[in-house]
Amino acid sequence: MKTVLIINSSAKKGNTCNLLSQIENLLKDHGFSTEIINLFDYKTEDCLGCQKCVLCGSCCICDDVPSLMQKMLSCDGIVLSSPVYIENVCGKLKTFMDRTYGWYHMPMIADKPVLYTAASYATGIRQIKQAFRSISISWGTPHAGSVTRTVRDINKPVQISEIKKLIKVLNEGNQIYSPSFYEINIFNVKKVMAQKSQGCDHEYWANHALFDKMYYYNCKLSFAKNAFSKIVFIILMRAMGTSRDALCV
Repeated sequence: MKTVLIINSSAKKGNTCNLLSQIENLLKDHGFSTEIINLFDYKTEDCLGCQKCVLCGSCCICDDVPSLMQKMLSCDGIVLSSPVYIENVCGKLKTFMDRTYGWYHMPMIADKPVLYTAASYATGIRQIKQAFRSISISWGTPHAGSVTRTVRDINKPVQISEIKKLIKVLNEGNQIYSPSFYEINIFNVKKVMAQKSQGCDHEYWANHALFDKMYYYNCKLSFAKNAFSKIVFIILMRAMGTSRDALCV
């Protein structure tokens, strides 16, 4: 049975939690195992920006974030949520996202589809959707849609159609996912950075044969997207003549 990890970043048991509860019930009805974690139940310190997670392979901060990241590594899919604060994700979630910095360079969860959930009293849904999109692109994960509500439709029950993309990718695999040209471009930026690096990211990409791939995993890449991926990689390799580690000193 496949497991979906549901991450709640709201301090209150209100609208965001209600949406997550409905999503959990729908997932269970379709044969998935679920686990909900509340970020406020865990100690999550701010990222120091030291890059030790990439250069040395581990974080120097002692808190609950490594165990939370392990849960994400162990599941098959993720539901990530946030209330809308000042037209963006809440601070608790942003702090946690910052701590996954290593996954930008070492795409350890790139094979896990992510569904995003947000609730707002009024505005900010468009902006938070973009923020969620950026998270998916940073992790390299398949973006499996979003479930959002405002005060106008907060009482509308979550429909199975709103999570069908997540269910479809979980059941059929990432080969049905078609990344955008921008996602492919970011993949190649990361590939070149790893190629030029002397840190753990280079070792990770080499061990997982990612240097030979056009994307993180087998997926729907048209002839045009395959060609685009090859060309972008060549251009970036020529442009970045200095090692990334030297640039970070």
